[in-house]
Amino acid sequence: MCLAGERASPPEDCGGVHGYQDFVEIMKNPLHQEYQRMVEWCGKKFDSEAFSHSDVRFDNPKKRWEHAFIEAPAKMAERLKKIS
Repeated sequence: MCLAGERASPPEDCGGVHGYQDFVEIMKNPLHQEYQRMVEWCGKKFDSEAFSHSDVRFDNPKKRWEHAFIEAPAKMAERLKKIS
């Protein structure tokens, strides 16, 4: 359950931390020469300060744990066997 939070999450493929900073600055200024292109790319106007706890979705923590500590190490071990 999500009880609180701050700010919107970055859009997919926005260019990492620096790309997101640039994106936020552009979206704050409708007169910026890149504003319209960013709205089209994002698919909507973007408010970096917006947060809605009802939009937060959690995945299965057991599945994440299994991937991190069982599946991923097993795949890495297989790759290492192939290159040795």
